[in-house]
Amino acid sequence: MGFFPYLEFAARRKARAAAFSIVGLVFLLTGIAFLGSALFMILSAWKGALFAAQVLGGLFFGLGLICFAISRMVGRLPPRPVPATTSEAMALPVAHIIEGLIVGFTAGRRTRAPRKTGDQHAD
Repeated sequence: MGFFPYLEFAARRKARAAAFSIVGLVFLLTGIAFLGSALFMILSAWKGALFAAQVLGGLFFGLGLICFAISRMVGRLPPRPVPATTSEAMALPVAHIIEGLIVGFTAGRRTRAPRKTGDQHAD
């Protein structure tokens, strides 16, 4: 397994985990804000839009926890093996390019009109 493909995969995995962590943090902060406002509304008035605020706060808080759990799972995934490139695999495209050039040159020579030279005399 090559060194650079492994580093690239590890960097992508960590970036994905960081993105889920950031989204989880946003959901947690939103949930805390809703739960805080719900607690304030409960203390100020025992009825009203409290149920909706608590449900939304709990929903965002739960989504944040789920995103944190996903980010931990993504960050711990084992790296996928990257197939090693051999000299045979690297030489194969070059052989195809050379073969294509030769076929093209040969086709060009066959389709070209015969040359007229001054040495030929018509009798």
